[in-house]
Amino acid sequence: MKAKYTKFSEQKANFTLIMAPPGWGKTSLIIDLLEKSPANRVWVFISPLRALSEEFHERVNSQFRSWFIGSTQEGNEKIKSFRLPQIIILSPEVLQNHWIEKLLEKKEVGFIIDEVHLFFKWGETFRPKLLDSFYEILSLNLPVIALSATVSDSLKEEIKKMVNDNKGNFEELNFGNFEFMNPPKRELSFGSNDTNKVNRLFLRMVLKKSRKRFLLFCKTREEVNNWLLIFQQRKISAIGAVGGEVKSFRENLLKQPDVKVIISTSVLGHGVNLPSLDFLFINYHVADYGLWLQMASRAGRRGEDFCLISCKHLKGIKGVKNKLKTGLIDYYFQFDTFFERITG
Repeated sequence: MKAKYTKFSEQKANFTLIMAPPGWGKTSLIIDLLEKSPANRVWVFISPLRALSEEFHERVNSQFRSWFIGSTQEGNEKIKSFRLPQIIILSPEVLQNHWIEKLLEKKEVGFIIDEVHLFFKWGETFRPKLLDSFYEILSLNLPVIALSATVSDSLKEEIKKMVNDNKGNFEELNFGNFEFMNPPKRELSFGSNDTNKVNRLFLRMVLKKSRKRFLLFCKTREEVNNWLLIFQQRKISAIGAVGGEVKSFRENLLKQPDVKVIISTSVLGHGVNLPSLDFLFINYHVADYGLWLQMASRAGRRGEDFCLISCKHLKGIKGVKNKLKTGLIDYYFQFDTFFERITG
């Protein structure tokens, strides 16, 4: 694994796209990069996910001098510092061009762009600053390392063209794209409209398997709140996560490290360290396979076995067998032995 971490440092390109499965160890790669970087180099880590940025800062701050910049005002004050850090962590909306100019007066500068696919997916819709900042970074012609677990061929070609148009050199390192790092030991897939069946199975499993830990992804905040109320009434430990409240979720998780059930919208699909999970449920059809993979990969990140149950169409003989299982879901509950064999 160490060889993988150092391989990219030998690249002569000024833009390196690194693709690796969720849970592969991209954070460890960055730490290895910081250890090997010259003293006159500062890295700017840019992520569209604030919770992930905060968590990353907590991890690296004990080993390296780092700044987390949460606002433009905060950045304007910190950038005046005589002693610069090894790494600056921020979001695209916070980054200011004159900061880079100030940094370049004292140091060499490189960029680490995390979850680069989101700069395009979200930048073309509700967060245009993501795409704007990507263009601005490329125009500087400084070293860039872009990270992702899900880069389509068309996106890769688009990035490559943008790099070449800015007279840069593009290189890619593919350690696994659109892949599980640790596939589920068992997988059960329902139809796109089978939310109720998935919910029934989820509740049955939580009540039956007292020593197991579960994660359920659902579509809306209202669903998260409804499930939390159900488990509160049954005196089963559960915590929830929704958009804009991930920091609160992380605090609750620290207070309840042995929590049995986690309920979340797709907000936990990227980043945020979770405890080991035995069962992962996704109770609605996720049209974007990249997002589905990120969500489904929240379990098994420490190599543990887990069971994945979601609304995802399977093709071929695997799909036929799966359809027979899910088609009989109403009968599973009547036959515990068969039920156990199916779900583990």
